[in-house]
Amino acid sequence: MNCQSYTVFDINKTFFHLPEQSYTKAFLNIFFDICEIERRNMEKGLQHNDNSLFRIDSIYKETLVRIDNITKRYLKEVQLGKNEKELRQWNQYVIKNLGIDNMKLFGTGLQF
Repeated sequence: MNCQSYTVFDINKTFFHLPEQSYTKAFLNIFFDICEIERRNMEKGLQHNDNSLFRIDSIYKETLVRIDNITKRYLKEVQLGKNEKELRQWNQYVIKNLGIDNMKLFGTGLQF
């Protein structure tokens, strides 16, 4: 079987209708990148040639649970981007896993 997955985040269809702040773009992109990290982890699990449809579905559902758990944790810790210390730590997580520095890329206006 051939499995392909993509991370899609439509900012206009999300519940994040945030007023534009200096950290908003970094906050949203880190959220997206956390989902992308989990998607890539899922794809690693799907690289086995012996995957059944049941196994693929199980891996996918487990990934959705992990994404839900990690994004809830992210949202709680960063307080929609207002918690500078936590936002910086999550940015480091993304740098470590994807090599993307959202705070540098988008600037935050926060003092680091």
